[in-house]
Amino acid sequence: MSKGITQYAIQLERANGVFWAGETVRGTLQLTTTQPIKCRALRIRWNCKSVCHWHRGSGDDRKDYHGSLDYGKKSAAVCVCVCVCVCGV
Repeated sequence: MSKGITQYAIQLERANGVFWAGETVRGTLQLTTTQPIKCRALRIRWNCKSVCHWHRGSGDDRKDYHGSLDYGKKSAAVCVCVCVCVCGV
């Protein structure tokens, strides 16, 4: 973490954190700092992965299927129009 930031929390608009391909991911980033900080933008990094599980049939004829796809690590600079960081010690 950057100097002065002691804690952070990310709250997505969807509590389950599930988004479909092509959807915009929205949320709030809350920072706790030891001193006021100035910023023009934030760089966010995340791991992208999809996981799926389903089954067909029932009883002895039930067959389970699993799938996952790792899209890799992504990074983006997010432009911030207003950035107010309040000390939270």
